[in-house]
Amino acid sequence: MSAQYSEVFILVCELAEALGATPLNKHPGCWETSIGDWHFAINAHGTTAKTADGADLPPVHLYVSFKGMPCMVLTPVGGIALGQSGEAEADLIPVLKEALAKARTK
Repeated sequence: MSAQYSEVFILVCELAEALGATPLNKHPGCWETSIGDWHFAINAHGTTAKTADGADLPPVHLYVSFKGMPCMVLTPVGGIALGQSGEAEADLIPVLKEALAKARTK
């Protein structure tokens, strides 16, 4: 049985690598970045860590907000996204792919 991995989670990890932020556990607390109205916090530690806005994020979780509002909490293999039928993920994936392409050309 093979697991289906979260494309958003993978893209944020690839973006972190392209930006030179890896390994992610070298950062105290969560590693955070923004792309336009989207904000990301990923906890690569073995214990709960706080995001910059004070939210407790469990280990190996990604917190995504849009225009300051919580939007997703993901793990590599799933999570919770607000919206109908993955709208937020569908909107976010092209944004992440574009940011990743730009980061890789720097």
